[in-house]
Amino acid sequence: MLVGGITSAKGVFSPIEIISATNLLKTEGINLKVVLSRVYYSKLGKAFYLILIVWIILLLVLMMLGFDQQNYNLSVFLLTFMLVCVIFEAIYRVIMEGNIAFFSENWNIFDISSLSLSCIICCVSFGLEGFFGSCGKILAIVINLVRLFLIFFKLLRMLKRMKNTGIAVSELNDFSDAEDIQTPHSQDMSQKAINAQAKSDYDVEYKRQGSSKTDVSEA
Repeated sequence: MLVGGITSAKGVFSPIEIISATNLLKTEGINLKVVLSRVYYSKLGKAFYLILIVWIILLLVLMMLGFDQQNYNLSVFLLTFMLVCVIFEAIYRVIMEGNIAFFSENWNIFDISSLSLSCIICCVSFGLEGFFGSCGKILAIVINLVRLFLIFFKLLRMLKRMKNTGIAVSELNDFSDAEDIQTPHSQDMSQKAINAQAKSDYDVEYKRQGSSKTDVSEA
């Protein structure tokens, strides 16, 4: 009988090995969030929002001029591409912040709800013709344009706060705003915290494994 082990196709893994693998996955997940945050709070992140906002404004102007009536297929493609971009942006923020942290904020719930509503309106408008179809497309564009303006404003406010308080996601990579954000030893401190948690988990599981073996031998 196997005690405290997990059987796999390749054999039995000890609890110590399982904990090590779990901690490695946690560390990799944290590292991924750090990398995503570094890009998000950098010049690249700001440029992405600016380009997307300008492009959606141009798309709104085209739709208001009746572009969808003259070039229906192209308008559907442009609207679909817009939806892909805004959905990608939302998924990026969810992964960066984590599911629990992201949906614990009322603003994020409202934002995702608005995004979902715009997608539904846009899809319904594809099946409509004339005035109502055009209004649906324009409404979907306006909803996403307002969303992006608010998100971009929130990003700029966060960068200003980080600059004033000295908290930073810098030392990031080549994309970072090194002149705006200063964070000397934040990454080292995070790594020390991860290592301390891993050691704590290891010690607890080692003691539990030892007590399990003692119980088995006495039986």
